[in-house]
Amino acid sequence: MRNPKVKYLSLFSGGCGGDLAMQHLLGFKCKGYVEYDSFCQKLIKQRIQDGFLDTAPIWGDIREFINGGIAEVYTGMVDLVCAGFP
Repeated sequence: MRNPKVKYLSLFSGGCGGDLAMQHLLGFKCKGYVEYDSFCQKLIKQRIQDGFLDTAPIWGDIREFINGGIAEVYTGMVDLVCAGFP
């Protein structure tokens, strides 16, 4: 019997070193990235285009992500929330 992939939300994603490990070593599926820094956002986009990271929305400010109701959308969609250091 095949186990479904664990779906997760990446907060404070940074350069996505943790996400690379989650996706390539553990086989988890990212459903969204939240990263404020514009350089890191560009890096995430490039890694998605290069096929190193899962295609998923990239959200900017964590406060807007929460207060704008976006976080609620992820309720029941992900199994795990992981975060880097803000």
